[in-house]
Amino acid sequence: MASLPQTAITAAEFEAMLERAGEQGRLIELIDGEVIEKVVTELHGIIVLLLGYHLLKYREDKPDIRVSTEVHHRAPDGGPNVYQPDIAVTLLTNALPVQDRGAVPRMPDLAIEVWSPTNSLVSLRKKAEYYLAHGTQMVWIVNPKKRLIDVYRAGADVEILTDTDTLDGGDLLPGFSLSVAALFDSVR
Repeated sequence: MASLPQTAITAAEFEAMLERAGEQGRLIELIDGEVIEKVVTELHGIIVLLLGYHLLKYREDKPDIRVSTEVHHRAPDGGPNVYQPDIAVTLLTNALPVQDRGAVPRMPDLAIEVWSPTNSLVSLRKKAEYYLAHGTQMVWIVNPKKRLIDVYRAGADVEILTDTDTLDGGDLLPGFSLSVAALFDSVR
């Protein structure tokens, strides 16, 4: 595994780096020109898988979405940033052909980020704001330790969901709902 660059790089340089042998599949993002490695835990992985499961179950009845995990996305005008949401949901009406190289050249319609040891509240809020500013309609930031889900929507205040709430897909994913308590209680 190669070491990460120590100087600021462009999105194009980052994508070229991802093509090199030994770099494929790494959990790294480009944020303001800096390569950041993501560190995940078992708890993180379980939550990502559970949310992905519920989204795929939803997709059985509403097949007009694409669900992916750990896929790089970049906004065409997003500068030196290539994000890798834990889960990305894209409406097929907005989807480009499935990418088999490089980053998807648009942001997902729903970006889901699950808190991990390398995250701070400030960095996750900044990431949510970036997603929304570059075309994402909704962002879920999931904090398993505090059993909270922050829901960001374009043009709306942040909604903080607790164990007594239900996560829903709003206008983006009509009919999707998941008890916050049930999600976190599923971790065993």
